[in-house]
Amino acid sequence: MKRTCFILFFSFLVVDAWGRDSAHEKLAQLGFTLLQGTPIDFELAGLDDSKQSLQSFRGKWIWLVFWATWCGPCTDEMPALESLYRKFKQKGLSVLGVSVDQDRNAVQRFVNENKITFPIVTDGEGSVSSKYRASALPTLYVISPDWKLVGILRGARDWSSQQTSEDLSVLLQNQKYGDTDIGMKMAEEDGALSLPNNLVPPQLEVSLNPNELKQGAIVPLTVEVTWKGNPKDYLIKVPRITLPTGISQADVSSSSTSADENTTLRYHFPIKLETEGNHKIGPIELSYSPRQGGKELFARIEGVSIIVEKKNWARVVIPVLCAIFVGAGWLLFQKSKKPLRRRHETYRSTG
Repeated sequence: MKRTCFILFFSFLVVDAWGRDSAHEKLAQLGFTLLQGTPIDFELAGLDDSKQSLQSFRGKWIWLVFWATWCGPCTDEMPALESLYRKFKQKGLSVLGVSVDQDRNAVQRFVNENKITFPIVTDGEGSVSSKYRASALPTLYVISPDWKLVGILRGARDWSSQQTSEDLSVLLQNQKYGDTDIGMKMAEEDGALSLPNNLVPPQLEVSLNPNELKQGAIVPLTVEVTWKGNPKDYLIKVPRITLPTGISQADVSSSSTSADENTTLRYHFPIKLETEGNHKIGPIELSYSPRQGGKELFARIEGVSIIVEKKNWARVVIPVLCAIFVGAGWLLFQKSKKPLRRRHETYRSTG
């Protein structure tokens, strides 16, 4: 009896150890970069305004998806994630979508049209996506049942293959990820995850001179893209700016600088302010993809709001009129001097 119990106990340890090893293996086979970290809990409102916390899914394998309706790869991937969720939700898989859209109606339409049933919360202000460094979309994190942040995947992928289902089925059999030194170590700094440089997405900023916002002026708008990794590892497209009616754009130029492991790409857009009034420049979108292969990623900022002042014609007309009057006065003066010269010459000749 004792021998039988010993064999059973030993077998349990072997199976448990194999299971933990297979969790690492299956995550890697599913395309995730392995991590060592602790999730940051949050609470956001769903589309029905009810609050949803990340902690409420604890005890299951959580796929935390950051996405947006304006991100093409995101919208392509969401139906496949829905299929996985329906197939494996009874086996321990939870999917939580965090939309960074500012237009909740657009999110609701997409969810309805694509029959998405896994929970969706909205993060229009970016409070949670900034904590998870999810400025590049789509971004998918994996959290284990024992509350460990164990994987990250940037870019959409096809989840519909049979191999994906088989790997995920094996992964879900693991109720604990266990203690391991496998994966990139992550820490929380100032309330946000600290990622290795090669996983940090680009940061976008936009600037222009507010003192030059006059109707008819051409002002330089600068979009700065800052990378902690090496931008040469990516194929980077010129940022796309959504311009309102009354504002046009000329040819773009670019420059770059490097300092303290950061590389900043600057794109200079000359824009012509043709119409007075309030205008929204943006959103501004950046797309890029790894040179060694991988799906396209998107980063986006909302842009800036500006007020274009009406052209002050008095400032233009008055100097012109002054120049005309001065010129006319000078001509009249010169013309009035000619008779005097003639009389003076006549007087000299008769004298």
